[in-house]
Amino acid sequence: MIGTAIRVAWALTRLDTCVLVFSSVFLPVLYHSHDLYFSLSHSAPILAICMCGFVINDLSDIERDRENHPERPLPNNLVSEVAASVVYFCLLTISLLSIKIYVDPSNVYLYVLLLVCLINYNYVVSYIPVLKNVYVALTGLIPIFILSSLINGGSNIYEIALSLFLFLLARELLMDVQDSSGDDRTAANILGLKSAENIAFVLKVLASASLFLAVRDAFDVILTAFVLLLDIAFIVLWRNSAYRRAIIHLMKVQLVVGIYFLVANAETLISS
Repeated sequence: MIGTAIRVAWALTRLDTCVLVFSSVFLPVLYHSHDLYFSLSHSAPILAICMCGFVINDLSDIERDRENHPERPLPNNLVSEVAASVVYFCLLTISLLSIKIYVDPSNVYLYVLLLVCLINYNYVVSYIPVLKNVYVALTGLIPIFILSSLINGGSNIYEIALSLFLFLLARELLMDVQDSSGDDRTAANILGLKSAENIAFVLKVLASASLFLAVRDAFDVILTAFVLLLDIAFIVLWRNSAYRRAIIHLMKVQLVVGIYFLVANAETLISS
C-alpha cells in the first residue's frame, strides 16, 4: 500500500525531473557558498514549484493522456481527481510560502515567473500548441537565471543556457512525435513527423556540441564527447519505435552532465 502510494506520488509529480531541476540550482550554489542552509532554502521552492506544475498539468491533460500516456496515475485511475487537486493546492501553498519566507525580494519575480509559466503551460497546449516546444524550452531556462542571480553569475551562464534551450527544444519535439496521434496542431504534426525528428536531432547534437564552450580540461572534453556519442546512439536506436520512450528518459542522463558543468563552472560564472 505504502509502496503504491509512493509510486503514484512519484509519477504524479514527476519527482525525478523535479529533483534534476532542483539540483541544477542547489548543487552549484552549495559548491560556491558552502552554506547548506542558504543553498537548500533557495532551491527548495523550485522543487515545490516544479511538483506543483506537473500535478496541475496532469489534471488538465487527463483526456489527452488517456491516449498518449494511459499508464499515468490519473488516466489509470490510481488517484482521483479530487485527491490530485488537494495535492496541487498543498504544493501551491508550499511554493508560495517558501518563496515568501526564504527568497530575497529582489529575486522573488524569477520564482513567481517559474510558477506562473508552469501553471499556464496548459493554456499554451490548448490554444497555441504550435508554440509549446519553445514555451517549455524558455521556461526551462528560468532556474538557470535563478542560479545566476544567487551566485552573481556573469556572461558565461549564457553558454550553458544555450545548450539547455536547444536540448529542451529537441526533447520536446521528440516527445511530440511520440504523442502525435493524440495531439493536434503541434509543431511536430505541422512539420511532419520525419522532419520534426530530423530537426530535433540536429538541435540535440548542437546542444551537446555547445557544451564544448564550457569545457575547462581534458575530463570535460571527454565528458562532452560522451554526450555526443549518446546522441549518435539515440539517433540510431530511434529508428526502432520500441526504444523511443526509453531514449527520451535516458536523455535525462545528459541533463545530469549539464548539472556537472554548472557546478564545475560556478567559480567561472562568478568571476565573469
